[in-house]
Amino acid sequence: MPYQHLASYDTELFGDAVECHVPPSADEVWLAYATYQWSEDEGTRRGHVGVLSLIPSETAEGGCTLDCRSRLETSGVLDLRWVPTSGALVSTEDHKIVTAQADGTVQWIRYSGGVKPSLRVDAKVQGPGDASALTLSVDVSQDGARVACSGSDGSIRMLDIGQAGPRAIYTQ
Repeated sequence: MPYQHLASYDTELFGDAVECHVPPSADEVWLAYATYQWSEDEGTRRGHVGVLSLIPSETAEGGCTLDCRSRLETSGVLDLRWVPTSGALVSTEDHKIVTAQADGTVQWIRYSGGVKPSLRVDAKVQGPGDASALTLSVDVSQDGARVACSGSDGSIRMLDIGQAGPRAIYTQ
């Protein structure tokens, strides 16, 4: 099947994950992306989470442009997922992204669209492993109530996203 190149965006660091979301009643597609870079010389980790908007354009080559809506610096992100709200992403102003962080945590990041789009950390919990382990991957249940995550030490954890915030309900 032939494909058409729509648009490109330089994330500046190694792109580790990307996830697509089509907001209700929107003429655009949102791409949440994650980057991570380890500096062996400095012994530091860095990265960011960003939201791009893929917008149809009559003038762009391929018919679309990619625009960076917002970006948040972090310790480095290895995986991410859009979080459904009440089983479906329904609000155009309140979207959440769950991330697997290089510092071993799982973070819930709120994306607020509108005139001044922004990303901010809503919650942060220790991931599946010990403090030296990286959180490698995350996945969200279809109803958005639970998050599964895996660690670089071979551990897994299931988190419940309750009214009081995320809490571990299973660790192996």
